[in-house]
Amino acid sequence: MNQELKIGPCAIIYDGEFLGVCGDGLDFKVDAASQPATAAQSYNQPMDYLLTSLKISVSAPICRISQALGILFDQNQRLTLRALGQRLSGKRKPLRLIPLNPKDSVGYLIPGAVPDFNFQYHFHSDQPHAVTVSFDILPDADGTLVENIAVIGEDRALIPAVALIDAVALENTLAGYLAGLLGIEVDTGLFAGKIPEEKYGCAVIVEGQSDSRPREFDQFRAVVEFYHPERTRVMSSMAEFAATLPLYGLEFARSIQVVSQDYPAPAERDNSRYFRGKVTLSIII
Repeated sequence: MNQELKIGPCAIIYDGEFLGVCGDGLDFKVDAASQPATAAQSYNQPMDYLLTSLKISVSAPICRISQALGILFDQNQRLTLRALGQRLSGKRKPLRLIPLNPKDSVGYLIPGAVPDFNFQYHFHSDQPHAVTVSFDILPDADGTLVENIAVIGEDRALIPAVALIDAVALENTLAGYLAGLLGIEVDTGLFAGKIPEEKYGCAVIVEGQSDSRPREFDQFRAVVEFYHPERTRVMSSMAEFAATLPLYGLEFARSIQVVSQDYPAPAERDNSRYFRGKVTLSIII
């Protein structure tokens, strides 16, 4: 594998603890300062430059809120004024940036990372919350700030395995759960992956998977379609269903929320006319 071109997220491991995966937003920044070396014979024209400082910082959005805030809050899960006046060097710990791609064997070790108490907590409306945490870098005893490392098995062992999601099983499970939520029977009033044979009822269909999600979860797009000869019946069913969402902490999903609603439109099949309305869902696993 050509490791000069890198595509893919990396895991953030601080003091031997997996904080999360940063797929698109980790900022590894180096600020350097120098001063010119001049001579009278050159009429103070710079003849060279002396590197006088190197400042390295790392910032990354993390979806694992407890782990992210845990490095900033005290043992009582609080941030208080007692932190003022303390030397941050006491919090100096190793930070490892490990690529998730198993074929990418080059990572980075920062031996002296110190949490920066400037952080941002993003309350996203349609995505999981994320905390952007930052680290300032102090040199170790040898003056090292950062180094390339070979990724070892112990690094990858700290990264939780991601299970493959069976979309068919998800569709069936979702249909069963929503049938109970709506108080109707599977395969008589609610159907998984197909339009009802009758001209009424509803269908649950998993349409696709998001590729733009944060790498901490799987996100699927599903629709619940309502069918009935009466338009007002379809609209009331959609409104009743949408009012039950969002839902969190289910056995098969972390959350289910409404993304959009398409109000009933006329449809026709087998010379029968009816109305069809659609509620689009985001399902986070």
